[in-house]
Amino acid sequence: MIQKLLIIVEHKNDTPRKVCLEMMNYWAKKNADKSIQIKAFVMGENIPYALYENVSKTGINNIISVEQEGLDRYNPEQTVPVIEKVVTEFNPDVVMFGNTAIGKDLAPRLAEKMDAEMVSDIVGINLSEDKLSFVRPVYGGKVLEFVDYKKILTFVTVRPNVLGIDILEQEIKPEISHLNLEKVESLSYIVQDILQKEYKKRPLIEAEKIVCGGRGIQRAESFEILQELADLLDASVATSRMPVDLGWVPRDMLIGQSGKTVRPKLYMGFGVAGEIQHLAGMATASYIVAVNKNPAARIFDVADFGIVGDFFEVIPEIINELKKVIEK
Repeated sequence: MIQKLLIIVEHKNDTPRKVCLEMMNYWAKKNADKSIQIKAFVMGENIPYALYENVSKTGINNIISVEQEGLDRYNPEQTVPVIEKVVTEFNPDVVMFGNTAIGKDLAPRLAEKMDAEMVSDIVGINLSEDKLSFVRPVYGGKVLEFVDYKKILTFVTVRPNVLGIDILEQEIKPEISHLNLEKVESLSYIVQDILQKEYKKRPLIEAEKIVCGGRGIQRAESFEILQELADLLDASVATSRMPVDLGWVPRDMLIGQSGKTVRPKLYMGFGVAGEIQHLAGMATASYIVAVNKNPAARIFDVADFGIVGDFFEVIPEIINELKKVIEK
């Protein structure tokens, strides 16, 4: 069993990224007896105290903080030495990152540099009194691999939306350890600015409403109809595996073990068969609506509301009824 755990907290202004909140809250609940020493690590240039408060609301209030010029703009040449120093001083058994662009870049760099284990894109954690293992998809999500913790320093990245979240409401005072580390001066490049990608809708992993199309919508042009419905609902458009393989839509729209895991309040699936790989990415949605002309489709097994019918007959009716409601 591990004795020390370090969670790397990505944040924007005073708000941790959702996957970081999930990791902290998960471990706070699992560590109710305080048998594991858990610390969150926060770095930035001018860190607002509200960020520490938002971290501590998850149940993890022991925070290591490094404030340094330039740490508000990601540059691995500056960031890697900072985290390496923190890991060396705290000496954790496991270091956890979100499986984000930054986490996927940092964790393997540090694992190689510190001669440690690396487990990427985990979708589950098995924890007992004497054993810890991580669950990750392999072979395009067709198989789940169980990776045992080998009692050496291990870096882990966690897929968003798989651990869930139950933010604690009580105010817990942050206990902050501020570290003053020497800044890396000899950088081969300097990040002067970061251009944010503009989304018409929220990214899938943050979307509260999702309209998803599967092979049953028959052609790429059908996603234009789904987009019309999504616009009415203020939702994001997603897909199952087959439309990606057929080249109808880009891979970043894919939900499933080999794509994104989502946890929306509303999921609407059209022509989605409900293969187990896809269900693994969306089955925790709060309310699931399924439309499929095959009454035996697996998607109906997890749906709260199902319609057996043809996509091209059902979706125009849904769109028309929504427009009537909106016009009122």
